[in-house]
Amino acid sequence: MFSQAFSSLGMRVADEKRNRQIDSLRMDGIAFAKRPKELRKPGSVFLAQSYLEAHAVAAMLVDLGRAEGVADVVRAKPPDPDVEVRYTEQGSLFVEQTMVMDAAATRLAVTIDDANIAAYDLGTEDPTLRALLRGGMFSIRLDRLREDCLEMPLSVDALADEILNVGRTIGGPVSCLEPDPTRSPLLYALGASIFYIPGNAQTARPIQLPIFHGRIRLLEPELRAALGKKKEKAAAYSDQCRPLWLLIDIDLNFDAGRRLRPIAERAMDEFEMSIYDRVVIQQVGYPPLVFDAA
Repeated sequence: MFSQAFSSLGMRVADEKRNRQIDSLRMDGIAFAKRPKELRKPGSVFLAQSYLEAHAVAAMLVDLGRAEGVADVVRAKPPDPDVEVRYTEQGSLFVEQTMVMDAAATRLAVTIDDANIAAYDLGTEDPTLRALLRGGMFSIRLDRLREDCLEMPLSVDALADEILNVGRTIGGPVSCLEPDPTRSPLLYALGASIFYIPGNAQTARPIQLPIFHGRIRLLEPELRAALGKKKEKAAAYSDQCRPLWLLIDIDLNFDAGRRLRPIAERAMDEFEMSIYDRVVIQQVGYPPLVFDAA
């Protein structure tokens, strides 16, 4: 069932060339390069779900050498699969897309994202904080984030207040300052380090989102769960939605790397390919893994 990532087509081309190829594809009639990215909410670093689904499919098409002749990448509506890839001469390819994530790591990232947005909006109303945010790079890094921090109960408003309180204490350059545990208990518990570099830069997002903070031991059970859910969903699709592919993106909160292939192979060994013609499992930075129906 397992197909090796293609030796030439499957290997990721240089990032710049790859990005140009993705940007040249059309989504709902407009090239990705010519449309603004659709965000989860204004100021967020996360893409809206339907945009993310279509962009993930576009990236897959480029990486697998299937982008030539694509007329449009169309976001479908239920009950059809998530994306319809329309070719100029080859009909359509239907793709159901999903993301495998560590739920707790994702909640933490979304909470940080919301706190950053709230802090920036509130900070621009305060002259002192506005000068800080617009007069240099104010950065709170979570390089010392521990696994138990993923399950911490966090309030967006409380975290935003701590960001602003820390900002009010900064009077010049700061490097690797530890937050005060009494005044900033949440940031202290998260193992934060505070930096500020005055200059021409502007601060958009004070807390830098940590990557590779998911629990790798959860990847395989989460992947198996995603496969089960998508098999049930596909049972309701019309027979006209063929060929039908399942695209599974592995979120960057998992530092999967070379461990992804054996995990994916074990999960796919028990997956009955009775509905999907192909399953593609990919993570940014690595060739996609391709599983075809026998």
